Amino acid sequence: MSPIIILLWTQFVRAVQESGMRALLAWTIFSGADEHEQLSQARQFVEQWHGAEADRIRVWMGPHSPYTCTPSLLRRVAQTARELGVGIHIHLSETAAQVAQSLATHGCSPVSVARNAGLFDVPALAAHVAHVSPDDIAILAAHGVAVAVTPKTEMKLGIGVAPTLAMREAGVTVALGSDGAASNNTYDILESARLLALLEKLRQSDARCMPIGTTLELATGAGARALQWDGIGVLQVGARADLALVQCATAHTQPLHNPAAALLYSSQAADVDTVIVDGRILMHRRTLLTIDKSRVVREVAARIERLTQHQSERRIATYPEAQASR
Repeated sequence: MSPIIILLWTQFVRAVQESGMRALLAWTIFSGADEHEQLSQARQFVEQWHGAEADRIRVWMGPHSPYTCTPSLLRRVAQTARELGVGIHIHLSETAAQVAQSLATHGCSPVSVARNAGLFDVPALAAHVAHVSPDDIAILAAHGVAVAVTPKTEMKLGIGVAPTLAMREAGVTVALGSDGAASNNTYDILESARLLALLEKLRQSDARCMPIGTTLELATGAGARALQWDGIGVLQVGARADLALVQCATAHTQPLHNPAAALLYSSQAADVDTVIVDGRILMHRRTLLTIDKSRVVREVAARIERLTQHQSERRIATYPEAQASR
C-alpha cells in the first residue's frame, strides 16, 4: 500500500474530526498486485475508526466496482465486511459500456456480479446505477440495497439517467449523491436535488412526478436510510441535532409563496446560513467556526500548483515534444 494513500486517508479522518462533520467513509479497493495489502489496510482502517468521535465517524468497505475488482476480490471484501459487521459501498452499472463488458466477461450484469460475490449479504450502498434492467432492480429491492443517484454526474458525463422512479416503485431506497469533484465540481446538494427533479420530469414527460417533498426527502431522510444510520436525516424528538438553516430572504428566493419550493428550485449553496452537527454549531451566519477557511484556500492553491507542475513534468518526460509548448 502506497504511503501516500495511507496519509490521504489519515488526513480525511483528521478533517472530519477537526471540522465536526458527520461522515461515513469507505476505503477504496482495487484489484492488482497489492490487493491483499489493500484489503488488510482497509480492515485496519475500519477497526480503528468505525464508531469514532461518539459515532460521528463510521467506516465501510469500499470495493470500487465490478469492472475494477475481480469476483475473487469482491468475495474477500464481502467476507471481511461480514466479519467486521460493516457495510459496503460500490459503484454499479454506471455506463452502458460497463454493463456490456460485464455481460461479455461474466455472463451477467454488474448487479448480479455483486450479488453473486456476497456483497449484498451486508448493508450495501450502490452509486450511480444508471443502466439497470427490471431484473437488476428486483435484485436490489430483494436484498435491501440502497442506491445513491448522481444526476449532475450523469448529465456532465452523458452516461444516462438512473431510473429513480422505477427503483423507488420497486421498493429500493434511493438517495441523492454528489459524486467526486471531477464529475460534479460544486458538491451543491441543493443543485443535485433540483437537477434530479427536472431530469425525471423531462424523462417521464410529467411535471407532476418527483414532487417537492419527495425530492427533498431523497436528500435528507432517504440519505440516512441509505447509510442505515438511525437518528439523522429527520427533525424529531430524540434524533441527532443535525441541522442546516437556509436563508430564504434573498432576492432570488422571492416571492416566498412556498418555502419548500424556494428551497428546491431557487436556493443556492451560499444561502446555507448555519450548520449544526450533533448539537454543535459548525457554521454560524456564514462564518465557519471549526475550519480556517483562509488556510484551506491557501493550502489547496499550493497543492494544486505542485500537482500541476508534477503532471507537466511527467508529460514532458513521456512526450519530450511537449517541451516546445511550454
